[in-house]
Amino acid sequence: MPALKSNILAQNPSKTAQIALKVFFNIMNEWSVKNQDQITLLGKPGSTTFYNWKKGQASSLSVDTMERISYIMGIYKA
Repeated sequence: MPALKSNILAQNPSKTAQIALKVFFNIMNEWSVKNQDQITLLGKPGSTTFYNWKKGQASSLSVDTMERISYIMGIYKA
């Protein structure tokens, strides 16, 4: 399965990252999650990276970060 995830990310990593982060931040906003907790949920990226992501500036995300976002999406969906 990890190979499949890597292939999906490789197809258009910038677009994939932007969409995933937009969904993540929309969920976090709806749940009123504080920035520090969002950073933890995303795997503790640096603060500059985190705020760039919040502004929609992401060229790619690691498989780990994508997994973390997918877990949040699954919880939200449930």
